[in-house]
Amino acid sequence: MPLDASVDLIKLSDMLEASKASCADIEGLCRDACLIAMRRCSGNEVLDKLSVLGSDFDKAFRRIKKNNDIPQ
Repeated sequence: MPLDASVDLIKLSDMLEASKASCADIEGLCRDACLIAMRRCSGNEVLDKLSVLGSDFDKAFRRIKKNNDIPQ
């Protein structure tokens, strides 16, 4: 999964640690962020050049938190 420079891995790590996310939650987060990025592509970009943005991870985290009642 290619990551854009806007992905702050330390911030993401801190959010996941604070939320006490399970390994399954983290796997789901990465999968959802990738799917969000692919949907964002909307045919305008070649998938080989697509990268996952920090905002894609933010959206995925909110979605997983909402669906699993993970505390923020």
